[in-house]
Amino acid sequence: MPDITASEAAPGAAVRAAEPDAALTLARGIWAHPARDIEVVPAVTSGWPLDVLDIRGRPRLLISPGPGARRALRSGNGLRAPRDRTARWLAGVGVTALAPLPQTGVLRRLTVRPRRCGVQRVTARIAETGGLPTERVLVTVRTIDDHYKPTITFLDACGTATGYAKLGWTPGTAEMVRREAGALAAVRGALGPRLATPDLLGCGDHGDRPWLLTAPIEESARRSGTVLPDAAVLAALAGVTSLGSADAATAAWRRPQGPRGALVDAAGRRLSDVWRHGVELGRSHGDWVPWNTARLGSRTIAWDWEHYRAAAPVGVDAVHWQVMTAHTLEGLSWDDAYRRLLAAAPEVAPLALFHATELLVRSETLKGSDGSEPFPLDDVVGNLVRHVGREREK
Repeated sequence: MPDITASEAAPGAAVRAAEPDAALTLARGIWAHPARDIEVVPAVTSGWPLDVLDIRGRPRLLISPGPGARRALRSGNGLRAPRDRTARWLAGVGVTALAPLPQTGVLRRLTVRPRRCGVQRVTARIAETGGLPTERVLVTVRTIDDHYKPTITFLDACGTATGYAKLGWTPGTAEMVRREAGALAAVRGALGPRLATPDLLGCGDHGDRPWLLTAPIEESARRSGTVLPDAAVLAALAGVTSLGSADAATAAWRRPQGPRGALVDAAGRRLSDVWRHGVELGRSHGDWVPWNTARLGSRTIAWDWEHYRAAAPVGVDAVHWQVMTAHTLEGLSWDDAYRRLLAAAPEVAPLALFHATELLVRSETLKGSDGSEPFPLDDVVGNLVRHVGREREK
């Protein structure tokens, strides 16, 4: 579960600017919990140290000081976009060079320290439970929003990655971390030779915060391209399928309030009509996209199973890949992304309606405190309800 995001995957996509105190805010969010028994101070003092690494004038990384920094910064670079590989390379040079590059290198030191005896850091708990050799860590500094989950890379004494941890620190992210841990346990050993997940090394709670720890992906793994993985991989993902009802397919939807709820109801009625004789159901990854997958020889490695479904319409993962690739990587509007999908494969219109409604329901759940949401697909769902109805009448 490397720290790769859609923004990193998108060619030329703008990196969100970190706020001046983003590194300190992030460190306090991860370690200064629960009940303020731990504090993070921007100073060199007694306690557990963290270095803030500057890349091109911005605080971009938190890393435990010590040997192997350059190796740590290059870990997982086969899965990153060229721009991000370059940034990590510059950071490695800045840390180890006798004459550091301008605006690149160790910016300052933070110290994590307990306010009372016997308090355990969350990273110490994760490393101990997962059987990791050290508590050394590397964390990418990002702007914190309502949906952000810290991804913590654990390192050995030489800087080699030994595990990736996710931490749920809001009600929404806590639910996603718990769902992903359950998904990894459910699919372990069930995916066949062409599809794999990182091994789940452990999961648990630190106070009211759930965490999960997975093994690192092999360094020889490489970024997935934008071409949809082949039918054998998709069949392995779906697993043993069965015929189910439209109600079974949509049972996990949490109906929103107001006009959006009425729109979800309309989509459900349309799918019940189209699938009145049943629909094939199987496993669904839930966020099957190029930046959540990698190639390792003939195998596909998939991570970020936080939207996993044990029973969803077969084919919805392929629809998700095509729509998200078009919108996120190619810059198409949501409407144009679905239009292109239906132009290439008109028969998937009911799946497209299910997918768009699924994302709309998910968007309601993920809506930020400022009203922002990732999938504002009300118009798309309305258009697809009408489109599927017209096709049904032909």
